[in-house]
Amino acid sequence: HRDLHSFPTRRSSDLLITESRAKSNYNGMQVTLRQRQKCGLEYNINYTFAKSMTNAAGNYGVPNVQATGGDQTFQDYYNSQADYGVSGDDIRNQVNALIVYALPYGHGRQFGSHANLFLNEALGGWSLSNAFRAFSGVPITITANGTTTSAVNSYGGERANQYNKIRIANRSLNNWFGTDSTAKPCQNTGGFTTPDRSDNSSCAYGQPAAFQFGTAANGTERSPDYYQLDTSLFKDFTTYHAQTLGFRADFFNILNKADYGNPDNNIQDSNFGRISGVRNQERRIQLSLNYKF
Repeated sequence: HRDLHSFPTRRSSDLLITESRAKSNYNGMQVTLRQRQKCGLEYNINYTFAKSMTNAAGNYGVPNVQATGGDQTFQDYYNSQADYGVSGDDIRNQVNALIVYALPYGHGRQFGSHANLFLNEALGGWSLSNAFRAFSGVPITITANGTTTSAVNSYGGERANQYNKIRIANRSLNNWFGTDSTAKPCQNTGGFTTPDRSDNSSCAYGQPAAFQFGTAANGTERSPDYYQLDTSLFKDFTTYHAQTLGFRADFFNILNKADYGNPDNNIQDSNFGRISGVRNQERRIQLSLNYKF
């Protein structure tokens, strides 16, 4: 698969050349579990395990998904392979489920088909619908300060240097990458050409030296996982002959689970690793009535 990709030909110019040079691949496995209505219960559950790789997300990246920082043109135009890594929409595990339960009680149902009017209106005909979605964290690319003195190519987003893997310890919203020494920026800017052993491998990422490209790959870290459950409760009340009054209660994000945003991913920021926002809304309840005649 090829995509269009833009890059600057001169450091001081805004002229862009576009050519088909990007590549990507996707591999996945999907499993579906489905049950048609039986005793009032029916469901459709899908699970996907996948991996998506690319060397270019395009000039505009993947808005609101991958924490990349800046433009997504090649960091080094002469070495596009260095940008090959997981894509912004690489979600390894994803579950989508729709579960509906119709209470098997009331006129025309398995139980209570001859119930009196009061019992039928009070207990019969209720249905409960649940929509659940969950997926693992999206990729985070650790970036650096791409200034005119620190990078050869100032147009593409500059990545940090990587020397080791972060050892996650005491993870929190203020320190998503943890408090281990490997989560702290390396102090020796661009001074290492191999994984740092001089300080007992005490740092994972650092700022590249002047006129050097960052060695970290795209998408080396992950943002928080996500899950949300939406629920609806509904029933039609018979009023006159075939006319009905429909009641519905919708609960969006019924568990009031916060979907935390991406942490700060610039190794030079004082807030590196801090999550400062959420991407979803708090629990919301919507009540509605409709009349059919």
